[in-house]
Amino acid sequence: MKFINYLLCACFFMLISNMTIARELKSNVIVLVDFSNSYYTPDRKKNDIPQNIKKLTSVIASKRAGPEKPSLIQLLPIDSLSQQGKPICEYMLARKGLMMGGGKKACENYDEKQCSTKPKLFKSYMNKICKKYVNSTPVSGATDIQGALSLASQLGISQTDATKYLVIFSDMFEYRNSKIPVTKVNLTNFHVLVVCGGQVNSEANIAKFCMGLENKWKSALSDLGAESVVFTIETGKWNLKVAKEFFSK
Repeated sequence: MKFINYLLCACFFMLISNMTIARELKSNVIVLVDFSNSYYTPDRKKNDIPQNIKKLTSVIASKRAGPEKPSLIQLLPIDSLSQQGKPICEYMLARKGLMMGGGKKACENYDEKQCSTKPKLFKSYMNKICKKYVNSTPVSGATDIQGALSLASQLGISQTDATKYLVIFSDMFEYRNSKIPVTKVNLTNFHVLVVCGGQVNSEANIAKFCMGLENKWKSALSDLGAESVVFTIETGKWNLKVAKEFFSK
C-alpha cells in the first residue's frame, strides 16, 4: 500500500513538473522586416513580402519542420530608429497536450486572438491580420539594421533561455544616422537566417546584390555571438529546404 501511495505521489509531482515545462517557451522566433525605401517598394509590398511571410509561416506551423513548441513569434521593423520599435505582429503557438500545462491552459496569459495550439489559426493570423499590419507600416528613409539587431537580442534574452531564431527579410544595405546610439548586441544562442531581396541596390553608386554581402554579414553576425548564420535568396522556394534545416538546429 505504501508503495502504491509512493507511486501516486511521484506521478503527481511529475504531472506538476510537466505542467510547468509545457507553459515555458521552447523557442522564440523573431522576424525583422526591412521597411526602407530601397527594399519596401510598392511591388515588393504587394507580392514579395507577403510571399516571404507566407513561406516562413508554413514552416513555423509545421509539426515536423518547425521550431519546438511552445514558440513565441514576433515581427519587428527595420526602419530609421529600429531600436525604438515594437512588435508589429506577435503570436504564441502553443503546444498541444492532454496535460493541464498544454492546450487551452497554455494560452491563459495571452490574447486569445494571438495564441493557439492550432497551426491553422496561426497561419490565418500571419497571412491576414499580420499582413494588414505590415502593409499599413510607413516606408522609412533609412535602414537601421544595428538597432533592429539590438532590439531583437534584448527581447530574446529577456523572454527565454531556449533556442532563439532570428529571420531577416532585407537587402542588408544599412543606411543609418551614425549619431543614433545603439545598445550592445548579444546574439548568443541565436540562429540567424537572412532571406535576401532579389533586386540590385545602387544607392552607394555601386550596384550590388544582397547575396554579394553574405561574407561581410556572416562575419559581423558571428562576431556578435550568433550560433549560426545562413543566407538565401527569396526568389526560390527556400521554405522547402533551407528554412526546414534552419529550424532543426
